[in-house]
Amino acid sequence: MRLPPPPRHLSASLWVQLLIGSAASQLAVFIFAFFCGTVAFFIFDSELVTPYDFPGPITTTTGEVLETELTADDYKTMRIVRYRYTVDQQPFEGVSYALPEDPVPEGTVTVEVLPQRPERSRIQGLQRRRYSAWILVVVIPPMLAVLSFLFLQLQEMRQTWQILRMGAETTATIVSVEDRGVVLMTPRQTLRLDNGRHAKTWSHHHFAAEQTVSVLLDPSDSERAMVWAVALAGIQVDAARLKAMRGPVLPLLGVAMSLLFGAGLFGLAWFFVLHRPATCWAG
Repeated sequence: MRLPPPPRHLSASLWVQLLIGSAASQLAVFIFAFFCGTVAFFIFDSELVTPYDFPGPITTTTGEVLETELTADDYKTMRIVRYRYTVDQQPFEGVSYALPEDPVPEGTVTVEVLPQRPERSRIQGLQRRRYSAWILVVVIPPMLAVLSFLFLQLQEMRQTWQILRMGAETTATIVSVEDRGVVLMTPRQTLRLDNGRHAKTWSHHHFAAEQTVSVLLDPSDSERAMVWAVALAGIQVDAARLKAMRGPVLPLLGVAMSLLFGAGLFGLAWFFVLHRPATCWAG
């Protein structure tokens, strides 16, 4: 099956298949959704949200420390301080956080309270949340790595789209296959084109030496080619218009499930972390 001459029309269904149809694209979306949902647990339990759930103006009252304890997880050791205070003769209990090296509050302490929401409070000088705003230093590097992975997938999709649309079709012979020895790196193949020149292509598809394949040449790089039958593997294509004959139902379903999973994690973080009662009625 030969392709029509460039410029070729790529339908929306084929564009969607190229964008999210591959296993790498599906994995990238899942990682992004999982990472955003997981990060929400840390962000919502940090001082970054204090301006949102504890805005000014505030008033102060006196309170009594009930107990302190050290707690540790895989990320940080904190001192939890539980205290009691009274607003308009209504008793409340609250929790604040301090670093292990900070002075241990004892006895009577000054408590900062929101007048309109007296159940929201903190001991003056301590944190309302477990993590400080420096949690961003921990979150940003993996976030950049995830975004870089997504960007590389989009770049690969853009190059595939450009070659499918404008690439000149020819035949080539596989000269050599170079396995670069890294799991996440795509093997590289050297091609000998019909005109005798050589080009490179990248694919996880298993090729045999001296195998003849149909390729499209990259219009922006004459030494780069794409085996179009491999790029469109698993997609039934109407070659006259490069239209996917099978709709992208499964890729869209996979992306939707990944995004729903990430949204679920985000919702759990919102409900159980950001809106959990940091203070409560003392009875």
